[in-house]
Amino acid sequence: MPIVAPLTATLAASAAIGLGLTLARAGRERRAERRRNGSRRLGVLGGESLSDGLKRMATEQLELAIEQLSARNGAGPAEEAIHEARKALKRLRTMVRMLEPTLGEQALAQETGALRDAAAQLSAARDAEVMLATLEGLVERHPRKLDRRGVRRLRARLAEERDQARAQTLGDPVRMALVIADLSACRLRVQTWEPPPKDRERDLLEPGLRRLYGAGRRRYKRAKSSNGERALAMHEWRKRVKDLRYLGELLQ
Repeated sequence: MPIVAPLTATLAASAAIGLGLTLARAGRERRAERRRNGSRRLGVLGGESLSDGLKRMATEQLELAIEQLSARNGAGPAEEAIHEARKALKRLRTMVRMLEPTLGEQALAQETGALRDAAAQLSAARDAEVMLATLEGLVERHPRKLDRRGVRRLRARLAEERDQARAQTLGDPVRMALVIADLSACRLRVQTWEPPPKDRERDLLEPGLRRLYGAGRRRYKRAKSSNGERALAMHEWRKRVKDLRYLGELLQ
C-alpha cells in the first residue's frame, strides 16, 4: 500500500534520532569519566604494550569523533567540531592502513569502508566552508584588487553552496545519527581486535610502516616528475605525508 514506504521511513528516522540521543548521553558520561581519569593522549604510555596502546588510541579517536558530531550548534555540529572529527577519522584510517597485515581482509574492508563513508558525510560541508574562508581571507588581504562584482558574486555562490552542503549533511539529524551509529559500531569492533603475543609486537608495526613509507616515496617521485597533473599529484603526496605524521603521533 502507498502508506507503507512513508511509514517505514518515518519509523527509521525516529529510531535513528532516538539512537542519536542515546549515544549523545553516553558521550556525556564518557566525557565526565575522562575528566575524572585524565584526558586522551596520543602515543604509547609507559608500561603499556604496543597493541594495547593502539587499541586504546583507536577507541579514543572514535569517541572523540562521536562526541564532536553529537555536539549541537543550531542546525548541526559547529565547524570546529567537524574539523576535529575529520582529524580523528584520518588518524583512524592511517592506523587501519598500518594494521592491514594483522587485521585481515574482512576486518580491513569493513573498517576502511565505515571510516571512509563517515568521512565522506563530513567532507562536502567542510570543503565548502574552507573554500569560502579562503576567498574571504584573500579579499581581506587584498581589498582593493578583489573588491569587484565578480568576486562578490563568487562569494555569494560559495556561501550558498556551503549552506546547501550543511543542510544536506550536518543539518540532517537522521543522517548524523546514522553516522554516529556507524562509528559506535566501529568502536565496538575495535574492542575485539586480537593483539599479537608480546614477543611479536614488532610484526604488528614493521610491515605497515614500510608499506606506508614506500607509498609516500612513490607519491613524492610522481609529484616531482609530474607535469600536467602536478596539483593532483602534490595533493596525493600530501595525503601520504599526513599518514606518516599521524603515525608519528600515534607511536611516539
